[in-house]
Amino acid sequence: MDSLRKFVSLASIALLIPACTFTPQSVSAEQSNGHCEASYATSIVSTSSILVGTDVVDSTSFEFINTQSGSEFDAEIGGATASVKLSTTNGESSLIRSFFEPGLPVQTQQYNVLCVKDGRLSATGLTGQFVVGGVLLLESSSNVEGLPSDLWIYYRLKK
Repeated sequence: MDSLRKFVSLASIALLIPACTFTPQSVSAEQSNGHCEASYATSIVSTSSILVGTDVVDSTSFEFINTQSGSEFDAEIGGATASVKLSTTNGESSLIRSFFEPGLPVQTQQYNVLCVKDGRLSATGLTGQFVVGGVLLLESSSNVEGLPSDLWIYYRLKK
């Protein structure tokens, strides 16, 4: 009788284990259940290199802030111009980055479900930080030759 109980117990456990599965899910800087869950895998540190025009400077050249008064920014990178526009529609923020190079078509990238919290911006493939006079952005895959994925880019606030 004891061996039958052990068999039934083991069989019950064996039947329950497949029903209990765990699928890990990560929420990065996206919106989760309507809330902005900001976890920044890439943050600006004092050794971060930032492209300002054609110069590379470190982040100590900038003062981080929590809010920005404008929503349009631009950067001159060599002979090209990049612009950024932040917008909010129906409670969801997005960012559109356009890259203009003379003689070539405009290249545009849109980041939807943008998390903007505590002066930081984040979406899949994008991390940013508001600074006095503009915003610093790092695109992990801009698909634009003139926008390096290993340097933050300073976009100044349009007035």
